[in-house]
Amino acid sequence: MCMQRNKSFFDDYVNNPEKVWEVSARRIDKNGQVYHVFQRGKNRERIFSSEVAKFRNNMLCKLCSDYGVVILFSVIMPNHTHDVLAADSWEKISKVMKILNTKVSQYARKCQPEKYKGYDTIFDSRPTYKPVKDRVYLFYLGKYLYENPTFLVQEGKFVPYSCFWMFEKGYFVEPYRKELYMDLFGMTPKEIFDVYSTMTKEEVLGFAFDRFSDWSQERNDSVFKLDDSIPWLE
Repeated sequence: MCMQRNKSFFDDYVNNPEKVWEVSARRIDKNGQVYHVFQRGKNRERIFSSEVAKFRNNMLCKLCSDYGVVILFSVIMPNHTHDVLAADSWEKISKVMKILNTKVSQYARKCQPEKYKGYDTIFDSRPTYKPVKDRVYLFYLGKYLYENPTFLVQEGKFVPYSCFWMFEKGYFVEPYRKELYMDLFGMTPKEIFDVYSTMTKEEVLGFAFDRFSDWSQERNDSVFKLDDSIPWLE
């Protein structure tokens, strides 16, 4: 059965993006190959200066390269982060995030010892991991992350990091893989950037539903699950 445009489902994508991590905050489905990883600063504090954000981005790239993890999207906000990561096991992604958060915490405490005096970590609990289950959601998730820093840009404020400059310029560094976007979406990164930068969230979601309408859940499972015989956790 192909994916259908259900209005309630459609509205949830657009109006309730927090559902991205609701389920994964309770339990983790480890049968995925692509995960949206969300991490918030402790007490929702602003933790990412330019220096700490640069360290975090460089360290994420290094660790992902070391552990065989691919970055699809990554955005650093002042008090939280979003990463969409792909690997042949959840454990690899979890290992990367565990080491990353330890090293970023150590670096932030070194940069601002008075601010973080007595802190073991600058983060609020563990990351949340939401498996990506289909192409529509993955494509829309990219738009959601693209827009995440919009209010900062509009107010002329500092954006710690957004990967989408690479989509616009066509220049990618490891462990991003430029060819993977064509494999997943049948679009170049620049074409994806043009859609994200010119369409509203509602329009992007409609675009994704139309483009991937012939993808059944079984077909999506074959791409996004490690074992497509095992049902997703609800």
